[in-house]
Order: sequence, then structure tokens, then C-alpha cells
Amino acid sequence: FSILFPLVFLVVLGMILFFMVHFVFKRLAKWSITAISFIYVFTVMTVLGFAIEIGQKITGTGEMDFRDVVAGLYGVLLFFAIYTVYRVAVLLIRVAAGRVRTRHALGTEHAEKTEQNGN
Repeated sequence: FSILFPLVFLVVLGMILFFMVHFVFKRLAKWSITAISFIYVFTVMTVLGFAIEIGQKITGTGEMDFRDVVAGLYGVLLFFAIYTVYRVAVLLIRVAAGRVRTRHALGTEHAEKTEQNGN
């Protein structure tokens, strides 16, 4: 019984977590796949950072330090912020260019109609 309880607890906890994550990711997928990618990468980098630190402790090849993990995650956040600024800038440029093209096309269309009407 003592080994069964933690196993059942982990299974139930895992299923609850699965349904919660599924609910959130399903909503996010409608809005942005980038958000899901960020969450996945951030999670993997967190696990990888802790794995490296634990490996250093076990093998004695370095000092296990939580600040190393935090510094690595700040790096991930910084590069994601740079990527986000780039994406927003590209989006704004596309929107502005689309409006300019639309205005130009409407202006040309109006001029052509005026010429056809003889005004």
C-alpha cells in the first residue's frame, strides 16, 4: 500500500495537470501558436537548466547554483523580448504599408472615375 499511494497520486495529479494544460493551450492555439511555443521552450529551458545544475552537483564538476538557472532563463526572456519587438515592428510596418496601398489604390480609382466622367 505504501508504494501504491504515491503512484496513484502522481497519476491523478498528472491527469488533472493534463486537462488544465489542454484547456489553456486549446484557447491559446486560437490566439497564437507563438505563445504555446514560448511556454514550451521556457519549460524545457527550465528543466534543462536544473538538470545541468544537478549534474554538476552529482559529478562535482561545478557548483550547483540557482542563480545560474535564473541567469539562463533571463537570457531566454531577453531574446524572446527582442523577437517579440521585431515581430510587432514587422506587423506594424505591414499594417501601415497595407493602409498606404489601400489609400493609393482608392485615390487612383477615384482619379480614373473622374477622368471617365469627364470632370
